[in-house]
Amino acid sequence: MGTGVRGVLTLAACVVVAACARPTIVAPLVPDAELPRADTRIDRRVALVIPHTFGVERPRLHDVHQVFPPTYATLGAGAEDAVRRWARGTFTHVTERHVTDDEAAAMLRGEVVPGDADLVLVPNFDGPSQGSVEWRAANWLRLRLDARDLRDGARSSWSATGESTTRLFEAYEPGPMRRALVSALRTLHDSVGTRFGTARAP
Repeated sequence: MGTGVRGVLTLAACVVVAACARPTIVAPLVPDAELPRADTRIDRRVALVIPHTFGVERPRLHDVHQVFPPTYATLGAGAEDAVRRWARGTFTHVTERHVTDDEAAAMLRGEVVPGDADLVLVPNFDGPSQGSVEWRAANWLRLRLDARDLRDGARSSWSATGESTTRLFEAYEPGPMRRALVSALRTLHDSVGTRFGTARAP
């Protein structure tokens, strides 16, 4: 078999394998030790309202690396898990609800009061999360947290950007997005503590 024929067959085999390869899906899950914590939890009854555009029901895939096979980070699952555990470590009482976007908006407007809660928190992504496949390129995301204080009807909204860089040997790991998520959560944590209590990340 000639060299040219072998080259064509090798190329064809690579194309077939690439077409059949399934991408690797990873989630930037945040360890408890990396989550911002309050020395004393805020004494509020929180309804943590997860809209479909944020939670695992509509996962947002982020290109981590354009390699073979491609690798993606599922931001929805990782972010929802981190926000859930952050809220439970920040407030004394937290109940969770998965709702449609319209239902979440109605709760923020005060048209729907979720159970015995006195504070509604609605997390979401604020605009597209970006990233790059370049070496040591920045990965960042922006989280938004909307709140309605049912005691006085006041509404608050915060947006936080988290940014990180890719380190050596992280080509197939969600580490950069995890650190960006933690960075954004720390900023939101401090904002919430300033508004509702004394919580502040150490």
